[in-house]
Amino acid sequence: MSKLHIPFLITPLLCFLVLLPLPFKVISQDANTEKTILLNLKQQLGNPPSIQSWNSSSLPCTWTGVTCGDDGSVTELHLGLRYIHLGANNFTGNIPPQIANLTGLRTLFLFQNQFKGTFPKEISKLSNLEELGLAFNNFVPSSIPVEFGQLKKLRLFVDETREFDW
Repeated sequence: MSKLHIPFLITPLLCFLVLLPLPFKVISQDANTEKTILLNLKQQLGNPPSIQSWNSSSLPCTWTGVTCGDDGSVTELHLGLRYIHLGANNFTGNIPPQIANLTGLRTLFLFQNQFKGTFPKEISKLSNLEELGLAFNNFVPSSIPVEFGQLKKLRLFVDETREFDW
């Protein structure tokens, strides 16, 4: 399993990219600006092998996971994330239901933030999820959604009071 390690302190842009549904729309820039932005993103993601084709000597429209419009500008990114570790960042609010769009996700650690509301039942749509950490947030009520039973590959689940190994 490939793991993508995200630095402890996340830039707001990277958080924005991770929590939006993928594919997402990219605001059009000139070609050199788009290339620079995407190469910086690749570096922030730790130069993962899945986007090795992203380099300064080729056009973004030829890169893996990049879709361009008729005018040659970048319109979508398909990153295929498998591992997200956003623990201990003091994020607030609710986990967006669009998290269900990250269908290739195998590990999701969102512990030690300030998320509120209920456990997001949309997580149950992540059929490839193997590890889930939601501990030390402000979920109310703290009962686990019955929909989590659909996570057939889940082998580790951690919340404030329980740790389950399958």
